[in-house]
Amino acid sequence: MSRINIKKLIELIVTEVINELEKRGYEITFEENTGANKNNSYEFDMSAFKTPVLTENMILQADKNLSEIIIPKGTVITPGAKDLINKRRIRTIYKQTE
Repeated sequence: MSRINIKKLIELIVTEVINELEKRGYEITFEENTGANKNNSYEFDMSAFKTPVLTENMILQADKNLSEIIIPKGTVITPGAKDLINKRRIRTIYKQTE
């Protein structure tokens, strides 16, 4: 019995679907997700901090299904927070402060 990697299988299916849609006259465009899905995104308000610090506890209190966080540029991320970000594969966006 042959095995196929699920990621490869998904790539093959998507390629075939896109090819078929293009044959039928559909224009396919690709857009980068820039945090438009606000349900899984959380922006930390650290305006009260002289030097913002992101802790593991802050992430845990935000949301269990978090996929993206927005923090001020220059924020110090504690080792525990880094581990959690890596473990959950949370995308980190650094926002320029005013």
